[in-house]
Amino acid sequence: MGHSVKVLLDTCTLLWLTQEPEKLSTTCRSMIDDPSTILLLSHASVWEIVLKIQAGKFSFPLPLRKWLDEQKSVWAFEYLPINLEHLFRTGEIEKHHADPFDRLLIVQAMIENISILTPDEFIRKYPVHSIW
Repeated sequence: MGHSVKVLLDTCTLLWLTQEPEKLSTTCRSMIDDPSTILLLSHASVWEIVLKIQAGKFSFPLPLRKWLDEQKSVWAFEYLPINLEHLFRTGEIEKHHADPFDRLLIVQAMIENISILTPDEFIRKYPVHSIW
């Protein structure tokens, strides 16, 4: 104990955690609940949620900015910014996954050497550690 582990939340993992926690695996939930785990949320996930709200696929009881501020205070996640290297690498990895947001999360996890909390089986085809 005492050793902290950083994990990247997949967008769906954040949404399930906050709205449908019963969908989370036991392993995933225990990682989230462990006080030594540092939760990260990518700026890519924020962008993905913004686009899905605009497309009418999601709605929240508050404006997204305020909703995320509230979730951040509850779950104590930190934001993982997108940098130029992350963007370049999305075009250099295998094409197992077509979703641009997932590809960005994959390369962020690879470059930053962190695990992803995700149920997505396509992500497991990449050299990145996924937990579910």
